[in-house]
Amino acid sequence: MKNHLLHFLIFVMPVAVAYRRQARCYKCDGNNEQCSLAMMHSDIAKYTVRCPRDYDNCLTVFLEQDGRKIFNKRCASDRICNRETSRCGGSERATKGGLQTEKICHAWCCKGDWCNPGPRVSPAHLVMMSGLLFVNLMCRI
Repeated sequence: MKNHLLHFLIFVMPVAVAYRRQARCYKCDGNNEQCSLAMMHSDIAKYTVRCPRDYDNCLTVFLEQDGRKIFNKRCASDRICNRETSRCGGSERATKGGLQTEKICHAWCCKGDWCNPGPRVSPAHLVMMSGLLFVNLMCRI
């Protein structure tokens, strides 16, 4: 009995401790149209990624400046999430060449598979995502 317990502690426990399920996030770098939920669902393999170890958050950064809207969605560690959310906090007005400009920046992180689909998740998005995920899972079986 002691032998089995010893083998368990030596071989199984380190594997169980080292194994952590990897998060899955949407990944996208582009404008509102390129990073829309419909666009990302048109090619799930292209717009989703299995996150590296220790990157267990999904990060979304939204930047609007001079009429251009830019999204960045990716995997992030806790440290990256803290840095991005503190660096990107709201709006900032500036005068450039006599013209007043406004820069809007928001960043947020979430935990859980595909939790960063868009700027806001509506009930319709949840229904559509669950349907697409179900079809995706059924195709893999």
